Amino acid sequence: MGGSGSPRAGDGASDTIDKADRSDTVGTDASPSDRTPAALRISMFGPLRIERVRHNGIDGTDVLGPSDLGGVKTKELLELLLLARGHPVRKDVLIEALWRSSSDEPRNPTATLESYVSVLRKHLFDDRDEARRTLVTMNGAYRFAIERVTLDLDRFDAAMATSDRPRSERLPHLIDAAELATGDLLEDVHEAAWLEQERELTRDRVARLHLLIAADLLVLGDAATAARHGERVLRSRPYSEEAFQMIMLAEHALGHSEAARRAFERCRRLLAEELGFDCTSETEDLWGAIDAGTPAAALIAARWPSATTRPNASRRRADRRDPSRMLPFVGRREELARARDLCEFASRGSFQMVVVRGRAGMGRSAFLSQLEPMLGGPGGLRVGRATYTPIDLERPGVPLAAALVRAFAGTAGADAARAYAAAPFVDTSDATLRALRQLVIDHGPVTLLLDDLQWADADTLTALEWLGRNQPDLPLAVVATLRASVHDGAAGASGLGGPGLATPAVPGASDVIDLAPLQAGPAAELRGLDAALIRATGGVPALLADSWRWIHAGGGSGPSPSLRDAVLRHVRGLGNPYAGLLRAAATLAEPFTPEQLADAAVMPMGLVDRSIVELCRVDLFERHGRGIRFRATLVRDVLSDAAASRSA
Repeated sequence: MGGSGSPRAGDGASDTIDKADRSDTVGTDASPSDRTPAALRISMFGPLRIERVRHNGIDGTDVLGPSDLGGVKTKELLELLLLARGHPVRKDVLIEALWRSSSDEPRNPTATLESYVSVLRKHLFDDRDEARRTLVTMNGAYRFAIERVTLDLDRFDAAMATSDRPRSERLPHLIDAAELATGDLLEDVHEAAWLEQERELTRDRVARLHLLIAADLLVLGDAATAARHGERVLRSRPYSEEAFQMIMLAEHALGHSEAARRAFERCRRLLAEELGFDCTSETEDLWGAIDAGTPAAALIAARWPSATTRPNASRRRADRRDPSRMLPFVGRREELARARDLCEFASRGSFQMVVVRGRAGMGRSAFLSQLEPMLGGPGGLRVGRATYTPIDLERPGVPLAAALVRAFAGTAGADAARAYAAAPFVDTSDATLRALRQLVIDHGPVTLLLDDLQWADADTLTALEWLGRNQPDLPLAVVATLRASVHDGAAGASGLGGPGLATPAVPGASDVIDLAPLQAGPAAELRGLDAALIRATGGVPALLADSWRWIHAGGGSGPSPSLRDAVLRHVRGLGNPYAGLLRAAATLAEPFTPEQLADAAVMPMGLVDRSIVELCRVDLFERHGRGIRFRATLVRDVLSDAAASRSA
């Protein structure tokens, strides 16, 4: 939860509020003048731990553990609200998470939930007013006002936000963050579906943190501590080649050539024995340089160039992306025409919310770039575009307002749009929503293109839902791209999603356009190469673009080294059973049957059947006749080559 996976308020329900809640100020937060020093200090790394400042005239604090919150369900309720990181959580979402099956759901779950809120307030706070200002009742939802408490996740985020500063400046903050993240997120909670996604994201962030620290320490000359941070990454990410590379470099810098060799051998053996893959060429090249006696200082300087050398590196990267070698935009004609028609329909007075959904690598941003000139231009619609980023979860309404300002720039509505953007977007009050509506009525029609809406704040989503529900005649179209999974960013350049991940939803969407892999027919612009490239890449635009550049750079018909490494990293990152099944499948003639795959992978049929469904869903496998095959032949070829080189 939290981030794009957080539950949202705004369902408009008029729920019954229990007696303890009736006197709350519904749907409002405390003003800054009401705020008092934090009465609670909450730790979510490791088991849930709460320190409560006493207000009875006696100095000190009380420590509350998991058993001091009124019961298992009240503890889960608190954790669900905390994970939302200050965003409202609808009651129906809380009920679904607390009672995962109808068999254990109480007769009146809403009333039971409201009683849990009252119990939780009593256990957390001595002061009743403070309890209501912190655990806030809203219309059909609850919100935990984390700005009124001290939360270790907030402190962790604040430290991580310094990562773009100079190394010597950011390093103390990163080390502070590492000292906070000494345990797993809510590590005493087991088999909770609502926690799994957030826990994995947090593990990724903690691993990234330790890699940043290790890199900074290597550059600054503390190789011994850098090696320890590399080992820390391996606790949760045992297949991280980047962590092994940090350890190899650190041991080399310390003059421990044998230890560097052991780190390389450990990496290679672990990947081969547990996942059946070789190291990437990057790891092998690093070991080759270490083994050849290249000074550690030179290897570190090459890996993390100083600010004075970065422009040259940027130019080299730009050279590799020569526009003459770029893949032309192909396919998506039907999807673009559908989005254009909906925007034109909206301009005649019918609000449209169009969601363009796809995993990383499917070309969501490129889709908007193609759609924009189709809508704008002389005599066309007013179009404004903005992109959401993770920081916008804490900047309510900012990208939405920026898109409006761009749409009305140079028109009679420019001043009104700037005035709207200057408003303090602290909630979705009636005044704010009416101002948005009036701006469009007075100066529309308008089309807003919002990229990466999975990072939108709760207020933006509530505003869009309100418009769709209450303003059907508004001359406004919103075309928003949405990443199909908050986890699939870990795929990097490979453009491949991960199994078992949920697809976020946008309430009130008029239409959803799914960007599937390209087929050979719509990609006729590739001329004679289209069928071969589509089959090799599975129609994933990111893979197509890399292959196109590699071919036009004279690299041949096989995958580029960077793409090979990206595929191997991604498959290894899936872990077992998926990585093991993909490796086994690469040894079989296509198409193969589930039974053949189970025999090759030495796995039970039930597990194989479930895994095939997931691997087909994310387009790594596809059904072919009565059998199964790789959707992208280059993925099969990379895995097959890796297995062959390992056995040679």
